[in-house]
Amino acid sequence: MKLFLILLSLHTMAFAYIPTIESLFRNGDNDTVDGHTISANFVLTRKNVLEQGEKTLQEMPSVFAYKLLFNNSKERTQLVQVSYSGNVISTSNMFDLKYFPQLTFNGLKLSGEDFEKKMFYSLMNSLVNNQGDLMIDFLNSVGLAALRNTEKVNRDQIQLIGRYINYLKQKKENPEAELDNPLEPVTPEAKEKVREILKSPFLTTSNYVKRIKEGDDIYFQIKNENVDIKFDGQKHELISMKIETNMGTMEVRCFNYVVFTTISKTLKFPQLILLKDLQGNEFELKMQKLRATSDSLDVFLKRLQNYKDDLKKGLNQEILGKSAFML
Repeated sequence: MKLFLILLSLHTMAFAYIPTIESLFRNGDNDTVDGHTISANFVLTRKNVLEQGEKTLQEMPSVFAYKLLFNNSKERTQLVQVSYSGNVISTSNMFDLKYFPQLTFNGLKLSGEDFEKKMFYSLMNSLVNNQGDLMIDFLNSVGLAALRNTEKVNRDQIQLIGRYINYLKQKKENPEAELDNPLEPVTPEAKEKVREILKSPFLTTSNYVKRIKEGDDIYFQIKNENVDIKFDGQKHELISMKIETNMGTMEVRCFNYVVFTTISKTLKFPQLILLKDLQGNEFELKMQKLRATSDSLDVFLKRLQNYKDDLKKGLNQEILGKSAFML
């Protein structure tokens, strides 16, 4: 009964609790991805033309297709990126293949001012792979002090509940044993301490996350002098991002989340994403295919080898005009 009351207390607090930054970047409507490879086929199209040195981007290819594969069979996510010229994913259009054994900024070989790439791969890790940890690293790199959920956990609450669970196990093994119930201490001071621990939030709040109202609509907003990010207040879906850096401004806008049906997982993704890089170039991202596959690392690496073989049959030439968001 006491365990039920604890869980009920935590559940009640959750309804009044403003989500953490990392939680907002995990789509609650999407399933967990542990033990799966999530593959995303999308087209990235440049929408405008700006001067760039002696040439204009008009003279360069404006449409590229990509396949990203996030493998989650081990503790650290691995990433494969396959790049294609034009809007069709086919071996004949393939011009590049990259493999990253660790999906971190160090693993991606991104330096301090690779802001566009950091934002893009953090965004895709969030929207495609349902993970918010890389976005936490990105936000820290642009001046917003954010913590992972594991860094925000109420340690006193975890320890108290752990002691109570251990108490229940011992009582079950030996019902006649006289044991002290951690939730029912004897002294008034100890009782007050337990009460304070149980009523405190399970995760510490962030000063950067606010619930805001615009007309009849409710939103969650992450905001400081460099960052302005907005989420739907009910579904927690990302709506927009505006990031100010010492090199310029980047923007993201997401429209109309749709469900991509897979055999084992439910995956939602925006029907359209508009991106603006530091130079003001605008891009349109449209997802073509999104799926989840139960995968071991060996199967994933075998698939990687197949892509290496395909690359030999591809364009086999350098392609200019890629977006600054892409590796």
